[in-house]
Amino acid sequence: MGQDENINYVIGIAVIIVIVFAFGYFGIRYVKDYVDNVFSSLVKNNTQNKPQLIINNDKNPVISFVSETEYSLKDGSGSTIIKLVDYKGDKINTTCWEKILYPDKTTYIDWSEMTSHMEYSNYYFNFNIPDIIGIYDQEVRCLVNNKNISLGKGFHVSNITNVIDELKQDVMVVVT
Repeated sequence: MGQDENINYVIGIAVIIVIVFAFGYFGIRYVKDYVDNVFSSLVKNNTQNKPQLIINNDKNPVISFVSETEYSLKDGSGSTIIKLVDYKGDKINTTCWEKILYPDKTTYIDWSEMTSHMEYSNYYFNFNIPDIIGIYDQEVRCLVNNKNISLGKGFHVSNITNVIDELKQDVMVVVT
């Protein structure tokens, strides 16, 4: 490359860096402002005194999942574990239920009561791993001060253990 080409190359790289930096900075600022607006509108629009689990400045209970989200067909059994505490982090002794939906959104397990373990502020629900591969929806509801609070997430059932076992067998055949 000649000297003019080197200068053009350096200028081009500098322009790209400035554009990426400006877009990155203003992109991050935009996302931050958007998130702040959404959260503040959640608090402002809380006219029915619904529990806000995202922002906990209204002395609402906090519910969170503790358990895993990946299961294999060979696992046999799974467990949902949640933690439920008040705004100060103290235990809440109440009743919680869980519902699990198949990947096609039909009911796998209808509302079933969870078992409490107050030493850790946890609630448990054990279930058999379904034999259908896919992503399952699960929702947990707890009755706190005569109101249901809920939290949902998904878990995945895969056949990864079967694939690994098959690979191990193939390796053993090659080795022997």
